[in-house]
Amino acid sequence: MMLTIAILMSQHAELGDTGDPTGTFAAEVAHAALVFEQAGYDVLFVSPDGGEIPMYGTDYDAATDAFVADESWMARVNSSVPIAQMGSRAVAAVYVAGGHGAMFDLAQPGSHAEWLGAMWDAGKPVAAVCHGPAALVPVTDADGQSIVAGRRVAGFTNSEEVATGLDGDMPFLLADRLTALGATHVPHGDWQSNVVVNGRLVTGQNPASAQGVAQAVVRAVQADVGG
Repeated sequence: MMLTIAILMSQHAELGDTGDPTGTFAAEVAHAALVFEQAGYDVLFVSPDGGEIPMYGTDYDAATDAFVADESWMARVNSSVPIAQMGSRAVAAVYVAGGHGAMFDLAQPGSHAEWLGAMWDAGKPVAAVCHGPAALVPVTDADGQSIVAGRRVAGFTNSEEVATGLDGDMPFLLADRLTALGATHVPHGDWQSNVVVNGRLVTGQNPASAQGVAQAVVRAVQADVGG
């Protein structure tokens, strides 16, 4: 039976109080979905409320262009499964896509955080890229401990956030919050691929890291199922 890897995405469409659009960064969905599909896994798109996903960065590269132009892929993305329906679904791993939207909805406690905690407690690989690690901020294990505490992680760096000019519009700086939770934040050069694997926790720094994070997830799933 084909195993399923879930991609969790933000549905937050407005950048703070600016009125500017935001959401999920398209390349971080596209690159992961293509890796998972090519590795022989079913891809399940998931969001807090289900349904449509606000996406930006659709012109990141040729692979992303092709993905967002593919009506079949986008129909699946925009009919995402709500977290409330995930309890009964068997999922081999979860990958959280980034985009600034994640800093607002996925960073808050809620059913998505409870689901991620349950995935972690079940021994499944949990991954996140760019701003996606914001979704790990409210996640605790069965003992009430942050799942990033004592672990090495990557995520969008303060330097990269300043470079975007959006640091003042964020509710917090991701690297600082991860560090405050007890994680060791491992930065690399701005916009360079940086994938950090700490056991079943896989994180990446920026959009350039999405493919590498997805590949690491595939390896983790293969190790978990024995091939």
